[in-house]
Amino acid sequence: MIPVECDIWRTGRVISCRVFGRPRAQGSKRHVGGGRMVETPELVDWRKLVSHVAGKAARDAGWSPLAGPCGLVLTCYRQAPKSPKWKAGGLPDTIPDADKLARAVCDSLSGVWYDDDRRIVNLTVMKRFGPIGCEVALTELIETANPANRRTHV
Repeated sequence: MIPVECDIWRTGRVISCRVFGRPRAQGSKRHVGGGRMVETPELVDWRKLVSHVAGKAARDAGWSPLAGPCGLVLTCYRQAPKSPKWKAGGLPDTIPDADKLARAVCDSLSGVWYDDDRRIVNLTVMKRFGPIGCEVALTELIETANPANRRTHV
């Protein structure tokens, strides 16, 4: 077995918001020639909307961007199709991919809720049917144990 470090963490500050609008996936940029890469206008608008709503939540809460580890929970909602399959409580296991939805939101929050999205060490992404948009919650993670005393389990 591979040894796993067991760090002891506690939660610190928490911030959340709800963004209304159609969540967009962030895939690869498109090459348009001359060394230029572009993203779709819909993605750019979605990222601006997420940044705007998250920024308002941060200002209202007196939040300053984190410069340490954090956990993010993202739930993206889309309208359910009219098919009977979905009326029985199905899950949206179709495009867009959950990881690409997360990439767009995580990049949008850089400089707003944290200094860079590399700070995310725990990420939970869910796709559900419901009112179109997404809910985002960020939790600061604070180490309570001395790093020199970390235990390794096999």
